[in-house]
Amino acid sequence: MSTRRYRITVTPIESDGHPCIGRSTIEFEQRSKDDWMQRLELLQRQRELSGDECAAFAVGTQLLKDLAALPHPPAASALARMQPELRALIERISSLRSAH
Repeated sequence: MSTRRYRITVTPIESDGHPCIGRSTIEFEQRSKDDWMQRLELLQRQRELSGDECAAFAVGTQLLKDLAALPHPPAASALARMQPELRALIERISSLRSAH
């Protein structure tokens, strides 16, 4: 199965929608075996969330899912300690999606 690459950019904005002056943009790359765009389209078709909510939910859950699926984080790391909770959260989110 191929790995997809996504570039995530977070730009702080003012209430008028313009970028904040003096604030940095966060940008990083995430690899995933899942098709995030397909997930977003499925959420949008359900029409239960606004466009921004759909995007935030799709990206947020995919990031959490990929973190939960990391093969072997160092045992003492915070991420390793959170693995069971992350996996349980992903299972709950997946069951919500399949209920619709």
